[in-house]
Amino acid sequence: MYALFQPVDHLGMRRSVVLASGVVIGAFTLIHSGTEIGEGARVEDRTIVGQPELGYAVREHHSGAGMTTVLEAGVVVRAGAILYAGVRVGERSAIGHQTVIRSHISIGAESLLGHGMSIERAALRHATSSGAIPIRWCTPANCCLPWPPRRRPRRTW
Repeated sequence: MYALFQPVDHLGMRRSVVLASGVVIGAFTLIHSGTEIGEGARVEDRTIVGQPELGYAVREHHSGAGMTTVLEAGVVVRAGAILYAGVRVGERSAIGHQTVIRSHISIGAESLLGHGMSIERAALRHATSSGAIPIRWCTPANCCLPWPPRRRPRRTW
């Protein structure tokens, strides 16, 4: 089982990938150039970190090329998560399974993001604060989850 480190972006720009001591990288993980991962961080299987966003998103063009992605000390990124270029995750935070974090987003220290979330630029205009736990439904004013929430059928068993 292998992880892939991509030192050159799509523009041909070569930048380093910095891993501090005690970092654990899972199998089939892709780490793009310009990524810095702090001491004791854990990036689980099938995760993508630091990939530039290409194309149009939220009616604007976002390339993300040349941006630095930072995972501070003790961060845990669960399997299947995607963190685009320019993301900063504060120390001792946890990112849930299959969560997507778009470019230009900062997550405060000791935050917990639930599984299957999508943190979008249009929905989250400011960084999440330290210790935030956005795992419940919220309003458009403080949205940390996709809006509107999906209605789930009641279980009868």
